[in-house]
Amino acid sequence: MSDSPRGSRSTVALAAAVQFVVLLDFALILPIGPDLAEPLTIASASLGLLVAVYTGAAALAGLLAARVLDRFDRRSAMLPLLLTLALANVAGSLAPSFAAMLAARALAGLCAAPLMALVQSLIADEIASEARGRALGVVMSGNAVAAVVGVPTCLWLAERVDWRLAFAAVAATALIVSLLVAGSARAGARLSAPERATDPRPSTPAELALQRRAHALIFVAFASAFALTPNLSAYVQFNLGYPRSDIPRLYMIAGCCSFVGMRVAGPAVDRWGSARIGSLAVIALALTVGLFLAVPTPLLAIEPAFIVMLVALGGRNVAVRALAARIPGQRGRFMALQSTAQQLGAVAGVLLGMALLRDRADGSLAGMPALACCSIALLAVVLPLLWLLEIRPDGRDDATRASPPVGPI
Repeated sequence: MSDSPRGSRSTVALAAAVQFVVLLDFALILPIGPDLAEPLTIASASLGLLVAVYTGAAALAGLLAARVLDRFDRRSAMLPLLLTLALANVAGSLAPSFAAMLAARALAGLCAAPLMALVQSLIADEIASEARGRALGVVMSGNAVAAVVGVPTCLWLAERVDWRLAFAAVAATALIVSLLVAGSARAGARLSAPERATDPRPSTPAELALQRRAHALIFVAFASAFALTPNLSAYVQFNLGYPRSDIPRLYMIAGCCSFVGMRVAGPAVDRWGSARIGSLAVIALALTVGLFLAVPTPLLAIEPAFIVMLVALGGRNVAVRALAARIPGQRGRFMALQSTAQQLGAVAGVLLGMALLRDRADGSLAGMPALACCSIALLAVVLPLLWLLEIRPDGRDDATRASPPVGPI
């Protein structure tokens, strides 16, 4: 473990950079989906397939990675995955058809789950437990930076030049981050394969129960989110009349607010516990989904509702990841299975959206209120799972476990 503040900062910065490129690669397909519909002949209701094939491939990769991830140095394992991610986006920029784009997204998905598992494992291995919430808040701010800088920039390129250039920009970003990872490994800052990876001791029944609860939490949380997020851009444009030219600005504003929210959520999780902060975020998210998507929304209310949704999603994710980082077990294996649960949950959410939504003649989507209600029902399941994980088998509440975070991040 790196004990120095400088080492901690460099670890968090590297993890945040990898998180940024993975989330940029994934998040871009959501708002840019409508731009692909006409040139690649994709129905609006079928845009979720681009997410489904990505998440399905990521789930498969997570299962495979769980067997081998703990054998490798975290940083060294990131490098070939980042280069393959860059190649997948080059393929996406050159895709001549919907089928070719699906293949490119599947290749990107195969890199996503192992990369996310390596990011989470790196933080869990090198950052002290008492400061992990803050560290994860910083790392997951990469999501917000992707929304603030990356996605709007790529959308601007898609609108002003060509949508293919947006995928090329993601490929270039992945190459830059791979250079940073390679430099970190060459500098000798890498972490050796964790000792626990070779520990033959099997998990205890209590540890297995915690791990199963964590997998269930991740699955339900991401199913609730991905039932909605692949269709939000199309919904606000075609159903609510929000201008396409303002979509980059919408993501930029919401991303800025989400960035601040996650930087606040991290220390809050360390001080007050994941269940408390996560519950507040889940309740805010459920209320916003109900008011924004289950009932007709005035044009002026779109931006505030969109902002609250992203901020609440970010806060919930920080709380969930902080809980997972404290669960004992072989770190790489557990995090890879967590990524698999995340991707399977996302696939389930996407399939639920495709089952309930349909295209109208004017291009708008029918069925969004019913889908919003299903998402709220899934969020209701998240709340008890948060508390079941917060209370350890010995009855100790993690929310009361520690003093404030130690060590600057």
